[in-house]
Amino acid sequence: MCGIGGIFTPKGQQFPVDDVKSLWSLLEDRGSHAAGICYRWTDSDKDIVIKQDSAASKLLYVVDRCGGYNTTYAFFHTRYTTQGSTAYNGNNHPVVSQD
Repeated sequence: MCGIGGIFTPKGQQFPVDDVKSLWSLLEDRGSHAAGICYRWTDSDKDIVIKQDSAASKLLYVVDRCGGYNTTYAFFHTRYTTQGSTAYNGNNHPVVSQD
């Protein structure tokens, strides 16, 4: 049981920080053992991934970094642990692959 959300921001539109914080907080009901967010800025060559073994409400400050007109998208996840320890951050989402 997990919660997954995402948002795409068209070029020239402001990233809706408050809406994303609200959605991610609501997803915490689906899992509060771990949380993570992945976002990308316009013209960057790499996603920014932040995750930890705590509830999404402890990571909401990260969404403030996405504010303004430079964020292309953000995906966020809440985890309810069924297998694999949250202490090993590789088990927490988003999972990043080099493929």
